[in-house]
Amino acid sequence: LADSVQLRAKLPCAALVSQTGYEYSVATATVVPAARGVPEFCRIIGLIQPEIQFEVTLPSVWNGRLYMIGNGGYAGEQLDAPGRIAATRAAITRGFATAQTNTGHDAAVEPLATFAVSRQKFLDYAFRAVHVTALTAKRLAGVHYGVAPRRSYFNGCSTGGRQGLIAAQRFPDDFDG
Repeated sequence: LADSVQLRAKLPCAALVSQTGYEYSVATATVVPAARGVPEFCRIIGLIQPEIQFEVTLPSVWNGRLYMIGNGGYAGEQLDAPGRIAATRAAITRGFATAQTNTGHDAAVEPLATFAVSRQKFLDYAFRAVHVTALTAKRLAGVHYGVAPRRSYFNGCSTGGRQGLIAAQRFPDDFDG
């Protein structure tokens, strides 16, 4: 983390709920204290219309970069699933702000591809959720740190790999790698 900086927050974590607007709602923004090797961070949970759940984490010591975690299978994962928590915590430990999404549906309620009967949910899953989550994460990081991420990365395999390829084709400015 040699290039990491401890920035004075331009907008404190709890105040990020004020960023709610037409595009998205910030439901909670809470400081998570440092524990078990994971530094302190701000955890933001929200909703992008109509049903895209997202999580953004903003570490207190930030390396200036955003790391977005892709989905698996038909997506719809809970944001606090153990594997997703582990990936988020590993990135926070390295100073990354992180973002993730459920892609606009809940797999427990709509298993496999049953969500696809809704055109909006299908489009959110297909490409929209990753794009709007990336934009929202960048906006929240910029408001909190006073500067937007200088680099953004996407990591995924299986469905996450598809998400990365679609993002590169449709929205080439969303990620640097």
